[in-house]
Amino acid sequence: MTSTRDELARTANYIVDDLGFSATLRRATGQTYDVATATNSSTPQTYPVKIALTRFSQDDVDGTNIIVGDRKIYIRSGGAVSPDEGDTIDAGVLGKIRIQRVWDVFVNSDGTAQIFVCQGRG
Repeated sequence: MTSTRDELARTANYIVDDLGFSATLRRATGQTYDVATATNSSTPQTYPVKIALTRFSQDDVDGTNIIVGDRKIYIRSGGAVSPDEGDTIDAGVLGKIRIQRVWDVFVNSDGTAQIFVCQGRG
């Protein structure tokens, strides 16, 4: 007997396989402050990922945490990185999408992350 969680993981995999495309996850690391110019700078780390974008349902949009235009992002990273709040997805012609929140993680039977479900804005 399969669990609801297994069914959700299969659906998430199907969405990425069927609707997904290659993208780049960018994470700012090593932030430094330059006193002379009063600016912050960081070195971005980039990771190849496969993503699928969907919209939140009208019932999910509350105007505060989830606003009109936010997207649900399904991310498969191949184990290279776990997305986090503040990371940016470079989605090619769709532009840059900033991760607001990581909602869920589906894991393989060996415990490694398989699909991340995130909220993105931008």
